[in-house]
Formats: sequence, structure tokens, C-alpha cells
Amino acid sequence: MKLHGPWMLYADDKQPEPERIKLPGKPTLDGNPVCAPCTLRRRFGTPTGLTDSDHVLLVFQGVTPSAIASLESQTLGEIASESTIGFDITPFLTGNNYLQIAFKETTEPVGVCEVRIDIADDSEIRTTGYPVINP
Repeated sequence: MKLHGPWMLYADDKQPEPERIKLPGKPTLDGNPVCAPCTLRRRFGTPTGLTDSDHVLLVFQGVTPSAIASLESQTLGEIASESTIGFDITPFLTGNNYLQIAFKETTEPVGVCEVRIDIADDSEIRTTGYPVINP
């Protein structure tokens, strides 16, 4: 399940309301690239039809620059620039989940290639092709 949007972009303390954006891409405000620090937030529902052996993986691919991922109040970990990483979020899921990506302060424009949910059972989790972190 791809998490393209809508995302809420919080880019500036002076910004009266967050900007609605879609991913993947490099967000802009008033035609200018958004630089960190900034935060992207969105909600998503828990996948249905899960079994006891299923793991719900939150996968980030191609995040620029580095960022910190959080689900609800649980910090998942750092997303290194231009890499693909998954977090096993199974124990943290609620019906309506609140995801946040907080970009560190830099002058580099922010960009995200993809954020998605993968489902893997116990036997598949070791063969995802990307590292999986259990926060």
C-alpha cells in the first residue's frame, strides 16, 4: 500500500496552515523548494486481513536529507538519505495511525521517493531486500 497522500507539510513557524502535498516528490511552497527543518505528517488505517504471523512494515525509500520517523508517540528511527529501510510497526498499530517524518535542519531541499506499507509473514521478513528495524 503506497502512502502517496495527502500529507500535511509543516515547513515554517510562520506558516498559518500546513500545506497539503502528495508524495513522491520534492515539495514546494510558493514555487520554492522546501528545505529542512520541516515535518511531513499523515494518517493511515491499519491493513485488514492480517494473520498472527504477519508483520506490517513501514518502508521508506529515497528520503533526502536524513529524517526521523515516528508512529504515534513511538520514535521508529533515523531514515538515512537515499537508502531504503523498513520498520516493523506491527506492535504500534492502532485503527487510525499517525505517521510523522521530521527532517533535520539543513539547506538541502527535502524529497521523498516513496513511503509504503509492506506485509510480510515470519518467513518473508528476512528476504525483503532492505533492512528491517524492530524499534
